[in-house]
Amino acid sequence: MNFGGGGGRKAPDVRRVARLLAREGVPLEIALPLLARLRGVGLRRLASTGGRSRQLLYYAARGQRSAPAELRQAAQSLLGIDPWVVWEREAP
Repeated sequence: MNFGGGGGRKAPDVRRVARLLAREGVPLEIALPLLARLRGVGLRRLASTGGRSRQLLYYAARGQRSAPAELRQAAQSLLGIDPWVVWEREAP
């Protein structure tokens, strides 16, 4: 998805989209790839920026492992949000 350039479409507000998905009960493991894609970031890059493997990222998104602080910081930096905080606060 390319929201820049001459298409006239404004990039979605990732925070707003994340809150909406969390409130609607969409699991973080499903929402995280979408949120990353909206920001033009791959999950591999997100994991490596946090110094972790994609497998750990998936486990953390599923709630099977705690998200390490470095991974959360990488998400904050690359996505503009800490998705685990959003899901803790907003998910039903």
